[in-house]
Amino acid sequence: MAGITPWATGQTLPTWVISLVDDNDNVVNLTGSTSVALSFLLGAGNVTVGSGTAAIVAPATSGQVSYAPAAADVTTPGTYQVFVQVTFPTGVLTSDPMPWILVQS
Repeated sequence: MAGITPWATGQTLPTWVISLVDDNDNVVNLTGSTSVALSFLLGAGNVTVGSGTAAIVAPATSGQVSYAPAAADVTTPGTYQVFVQVTFPTGVLTSDPMPWILVQS
């Protein structure tokens, strides 16, 4: 996600493509996943599930998800952390926080 910060409040473009890797930098195979979502954490506040559109990028073996942000995702200026949650039949994989996103008014 390098190169997309700072953002303006309410900004919706560009669509993000995020590569998920494990602790050994191996691609996370998303085959069999049933859903994906992004969550936003502003400062030390509450976690908010993004209202944009998240999807697994084909092929699922690439370990990539895309996210088209909604204006409601970043309505308040500040520093956000972003997390990816991928749901599998056996449970939910939650990413470590991605590099912060600075949102300015």
